[in-house]
Amino acid sequence: MQELTGKSAESFEVTARRYAAMPFAQQTFGNRLKAFINFMITPFHPAYDLVAYERALELPMPSKPMYCMEDDRWKKSHTEQMTVLNRFQPQHKDSYHETL
Repeated sequence: MQELTGKSAESFEVTARRYAAMPFAQQTFGNRLKAFINFMITPFHPAYDLVAYERALELPMPSKPMYCMEDDRWKKSHTEQMTVLNRFQPQHKDSYHETL
């Protein structure tokens, strides 16, 4: 901080005390009412448009997305790993799953 601004950094206590002295941080009836009203109108705000957000980020999207277990190329490259994992899977079914 000193290299950037030429001053040493404030301690946490000084920063917290300065913040607590600001008018919007005071525990007044008006501020509590304002916070309550803002909280209550939250469900009525429109939701984020995640599709538009992803478009703005210009993320690459696969032309045909699929789960890894549906992809033959992935299954071939992970055959050894899947074989090892299958050894540790229980081979018997419990009575609960047999009734379903």
